Parts: sequence; structure tokens; C-alpha cells
Amino acid sequence: MIKNITLLDSILDVANCVDINDNNTYIARKVIENCVWLKDMSLEDFLETTNINGSQFKRFYKLYDCNNFSILKERIGLWCDIRKEQVVKQCQWQKQEPLARVIFNLTNYNDFNDFFNVELIDRICKQIYQSKRIIMYGAMGLLNLTHDFQIDMKLFGKDFIRSSMYEDKALVPQKDDFVWLFSMMGRTMNMVGTTMRLKIFNGPCKKLLITQHGALLESDFLISLNTDNDYYEGQYVFMFYLDMIKTRYYELYIKEN
Repeated sequence: MIKNITLLDSILDVANCVDINDNNTYIARKVIENCVWLKDMSLEDFLETTNINGSQFKRFYKLYDCNNFSILKERIGLWCDIRKEQVVKQCQWQKQEPLARVIFNLTNYNDFNDFFNVELIDRICKQIYQSKRIIMYGAMGLLNLTHDFQIDMKLFGKDFIRSSMYEDKALVPQKDDFVWLFSMMGRTMNMVGTTMRLKIFNGPCKKLLITQHGALLESDFLISLNTDNDYYEGQYVFMFYLDMIKTRYYELYIKEN
């Protein structure tokens, strides 16, 4: 059972090695991309859809103690079922405001409604719903906090993908993507080269900036964490906003009325 529970987490860890481009990283990304409907795919369908070599794929799934594709599918399918059941139980919108009032005390906001801005979160959720992919760029400290959020949103049908910040490895967003930019104090964004700025920051797609205090660059949506500490209070507030977005998205677009 423990292998089933940790399998997709382990594969996502490999997929999130954004600065490494090798066969295992590519395969891991394709497994995550197809994990929800993998149980309904034949081996031939999966290999054709993902353009993966059969022998390379076999070496990959054997790393996770799966002797064949059927075992991999079964374990991932079981994992997805268990996790989605847990996530649905956790996504209770009525509990968000009481939690927000606790987290609010970690911030420098004067007005609770500025911190717990449901109208802003609703607009972000609508953009997520309308977008093909959500590509996340920025500070690794914040990107590393998105692991569970990535999986949960994938179970809701949305691809949240981390990108490298190196110009030769960074994902170039398309017009139907939604770009998320993470930078506490602006150091990461200030280090980005001109070419990457033109491709990503000045591209045609919508952008969400999550930062500590204010607008570091032009964006369509802005979430200000507004704390004194980047590591403790800032990270707690960051994770709260991820949870708020996930819970609100479930409430608006997934939950059966």
C-alpha cells in the first residue's frame, strides 16, 4: 500500500526537475500529464500519444517496482482514487474564512477583505478554467511548496507545470496558457535575461504575480503576501492562497450542486 500512496509523488518529483532534460524526466512529465486517464489507455496508445520509446519506458517503470504497464496503471489509478477522495473531503469553502482569519494575523494587511479577496480569487479561478496549461516560474523556495497543489489540481483536470528559469530550458507559454510568477522580493525576476522577459513576461497570455509586497512587473492578477518574513509567515500565507484557490476552484467548477 505504501508504494501506491507514494508512487505519483515520486514521479512528480522527477517531473519537477525542470533544469534537467533527460529521458526519465520527460517520461515522468508525460505520466503526470496522463495520470488521470492512464487506466483507460493501452501501452500502445500511451507510447504513441507521448512519443516515448517502449524500451526506455520499461526501464522507467521498473525503477518504481512495476514489472509491466498494467501494474503501473493499477497503482497510479488506485493512488488517484484515494487522493481525489481526500481532496474532495478537504475542499470545504465554508471553512476558508475562519482559517483566513487565523492566517490574516501573520500579515500586515489592515483590512481583512483585502487579504481574503474572494472576487480576485474567483477571477483567477475563471482564468484557470479557461486556460489549457498553467505554467509556474520563479523562486525555487516557493515552487517547491506547490507539489501537493499540482497533484490536486491535476485531479481536477488542470495541468500546473513548473518551468526552468534558464533561457535555454524555460517553457515558452502559448496564448491559451496562464503564467504564474513567484518572487518574494524580486530577486528572481531581476535576474531574468532580456530574451526570457520578452518570451514570457511580455507574451500574449494572462499572468498572475505572487510576491511579497507589490507589483514587480505588469500582471493581470496580483496576490501580495504582505508579511515581514519571507520564510515562515510568507510561506504560510503563500500556501494558504494556494489552498484557497484550489478550494474555490472546486466549489465553482468541480462540485456537483
